[in-house]
Amino acid sequence: MMYDLFIVCKEPYWNSLFGCIGTAVVSTKQEGLKVALMLTQEAVIALAEKKFALAPLLHPYADRLLAVSKQFEFPEDPEEMIKMAVQQGVRVFTCEVWAGLPSIVSHILSNFYNQTRPEYYRQLDKARKARDLTHFIKYAVQGFRDGLRENLSLIQMNQFSIFWQYYIHKAFADLKYTKKTAFKRKRGVMLQLPVGKEYAVDEIIMLTPEIAKEYATVNRATVLRDLKELQELGLLGKKGKKYFANAAILKSMMPNKRLMNNNNHN
Repeated sequence: MMYDLFIVCKEPYWNSLFGCIGTAVVSTKQEGLKVALMLTQEAVIALAEKKFALAPLLHPYADRLLAVSKQFEFPEDPEEMIKMAVQQGVRVFTCEVWAGLPSIVSHILSNFYNQTRPEYYRQLDKARKARDLTHFIKYAVQGFRDGLRENLSLIQMNQFSIFWQYYIHKAFADLKYTKKTAFKRKRGVMLQLPVGKEYAVDEIIMLTPEIAKEYATVNRATVLRDLKELQELGLLGKKGKKYFANAAILKSMMPNKRLMNNNNHN
């Protein structure tokens, strides 16, 4: 549906909402125009959290602004103001792509808008002039999709890190040992060794102050023996003269995504 006037309320302030709705109602009631009002994310959040306040610079004029709203028979409450606009025939839209999603992803759109602020304002202006939300929605959905992918990747990385730490603890729990200090020293190395990087021997024994302290009192042969035993456990890999956390052993135990999908279809 095309509108004669498309108004965007993009600020979380009472005066902004009052101005937008006032324009929308007057244009609808007195000029007979088809008017649409869109509340952007910031405005929707302020409405939901009941935090529609005056812009800081307008605080000294609060009484005057409220007097003007009463003069035009506008409700002071933002929700009532919007209901009045709808009753007058104004179509109200909200940008709530994230509705119903977990709180961990609720920030995606606001971050995306902040990171692409020039484009955000360009899209808003384009929607207002064309009186069409199509391109703005496409822009928002693409940003939301990319944000979801980034969040999913982060969640998967964190989950893998947790599983890897558990796997290390399990490997040592099943290990018989005679020297508790050596046991704790080797387990400490594996728990502190970052995944995805390669380290020389001298770098490994200096990974953390705790590890450096443990290896400060042993000789080079003991260090190399610890690393060899970690290799035998399958926890540590070696490439040339450098060592790395053999997290691939854990990945090989995970179900193949393609196989899982095929099983779901069968």
